Amino acid sequence: MLSLARRLSRFVSPRTLAPVAAACVSMGMAQVSAVAAEGAWTEDYAAAVEQAKSEGKSLMLDFTGSDWCPPCIALSDNVLSTDAFQEWAADRLVLVTLDFPNNKPQTDAVKQQNQELSERYEVSGYPTILLTGVDGRPYFMSVGYGGQDAAEYIADLEEAHAARDALAAALSAADGLEGVAKAEVLHAGLSAMDDELVMAHYRGEVDALIAAAAQGESELDEAWNAKLNAGVLRQEMEARLSEARSAEEALAVVEDLLASQPQGEFLQELLLVKSNIVFSSGDQPKAKALLLEARAAAPESDNVEMIDRVLKDFFSDAEDAAMEHEGHDHGHEHGADGSHGEEHSAEEGSLHDAVEEAAEAVGDAVDAVEEAADDVAEEAAN
Repeated sequence: MLSLARRLSRFVSPRTLAPVAAACVSMGMAQVSAVAAEGAWTEDYAAAVEQAKSEGKSLMLDFTGSDWCPPCIALSDNVLSTDAFQEWAADRLVLVTLDFPNNKPQTDAVKQQNQELSERYEVSGYPTILLTGVDGRPYFMSVGYGGQDAAEYIADLEEAHAARDALAAALSAADGLEGVAKAEVLHAGLSAMDDELVMAHYRGEVDALIAAAAQGESELDEAWNAKLNAGVLRQEMEARLSEARSAEEALAVVEDLLASQPQGEFLQELLLVKSNIVFSSGDQPKAKALLLEARAAAPESDNVEMIDRVLKDFFSDAEDAAMEHEGHDHGHEHGADGSHGEEHSAEEGSLHDAVEEAAEAVGDAVDAVEEAADDVAEEAAN
């Protein structure tokens, strides 16, 4: 999902951004930042890592274009320069700005550092934000800015911290376990993270899970091998689309991959890319049909919220058609316009409530992993 917006927006002009790509950005399938309050951010990545180690914090890396990128500037004004964000980040994050300006003076050392980090994390657009541990492995990545206020943005970051803490608890609990017991604990932790981040940056843990699951009667090795295979196919799609020089060439790549008869979420992603290209060519009825087909391919995926948003915003009669595919299964989780309903009380304007709710989610996630570890350890002992 992390790179879906990149694939979708590659073959449309900024003036005629196709609906799926537009929704990826507007919904915050990615969020992000700019150069915010002076003094709160540092340009020295190496010094920031050392500070994070000594203070027990994570790092926020902000890849931005501070003097030319409108979404970067908007996020800075609406979130990163606010007192609410600065107070929340103060005891949690070391803030690092990695700026790619048009006119702002920079030393050669800063330019080189920023370029190296951009290549390391495969940054493809601005703004892009990462939350990482001191080991450099990210547990949150986003591209774009969806217009969130400070409270909403902080709640999203708290969710990322919950996933990080759940994984840390799982890794700790897995020590000393073997076989299926170890696999189940690792599965609980890794499943809290975004799949693409896991495959790119936590491959050692995935390999350990698969090896442990293979020692006993468990389907987890098969499930995670399938995720690895899907990751390989996504990488192939990314590479081949990056070589395409026109919408026609991109469409040919997608058609070739569809001929291999993929299933599930990868099929869904291919159909979304195809819909985006077709819409850009002016064939809206076909684009709509492809969206509905994509929705049916993986009706429980995270992409469904975005698909429903596109159907509602870009196709006049598509909302009812979408509901025919799935009923109202998602109505209790998300608003009809793709918003998050009551998921975060921050949407009611209360920063305190949002942070409290997200903090409870952190505790719940860690408790769940620890309970799973206790259960499987007890079973192993018996």
